[in-house]
Amino acid sequence: MNKTNGSILPADLNKMSVKDLMKFTGQADDGQEEVGLPRLSINHSAEDDEGNSLPRGYLAVRNPKTSEIVFGETALLRPFIRLFMYSFWDNETETFSSQTIQLNTLNGVFYDSTGGERCGRLPKIEAEKLDPNSPEYALQKNVKCNQVVYGRVTIDGINAKGEKSIVENLPVIWYVKGVSFIPIADFIKGLNKQKKPMWETFAEVGTVKKKKGSNTFYGATIKHKSNAEFSPDDKDLMQHFFDGVKAFNDSILRKHREAMKSTPKESDVSLGESLDSELGTN
Repeated sequence: MNKTNGSILPADLNKMSVKDLMKFTGQADDGQEEVGLPRLSINHSAEDDEGNSLPRGYLAVRNPKTSEIVFGETALLRPFIRLFMYSFWDNETETFSSQTIQLNTLNGVFYDSTGGERCGRLPKIEAEKLDPNSPEYALQKNVKCNQVVYGRVTIDGINAKGEKSIVENLPVIWYVKGVSFIPIADFIKGLNKQKKPMWETFAEVGTVKKKKGSNTFYGATIKHKSNAEFSPDDKDLMQHFFDGVKAFNDSILRKHREAMKSTPKESDVSLGESLDSELGTN
């Protein structure tokens, strides 16, 4: 490898794997949204792109070995790490327009990728003062606080075609928000009261159907299933999770600094307005 201006350049493309080449060309970002892990979620879709009918309200995760989605009424989850972050989902572009770093406490400073904090989320007491019909109020509703759970999951379920499909002890990431937030937070709080490490716990995760007006949606349920032993392999996986979190946070902080640099300072704005006034360009 050659080092030029602080960057590492490949010496011989013929000796590089596709995975390495994707990294060097910037396609595979070390700070990507899901930290390179399959994402556990609750399926809300009635069908997939191929027209297969999907089980709404089932837990779902992509099997990295087969690339198929595995659906289960329940999942066996072993949580290793629980962090917090804020995110703003843009429905038009179907991407996160802003995300914050992940922290182990809600009392920290959540720097975000757009140069601000908490993706613009206001403290509750300030948000309550907003006009419910204002754009600012709508923005607050779109900014979500997530619990980010890293762990292993086992699902004995089916694929999109209804065929039996299983994943076992799969390392995953789970973004817990909305109606699922409190049940998961309470479960972990209960483990704390028992002074029981969550990584020594198997939990059964299920879902419950909820309705608000004409909208039907699902929230997570969770309960203790059994105990587990923390093995050397588990310790290595936990380290892998932390390494992924660091890479993600470094990526967000880099974007935060870049956004800060491109944002005019108040003094610059005031100076610009003063000059405009003097030149009669207002």
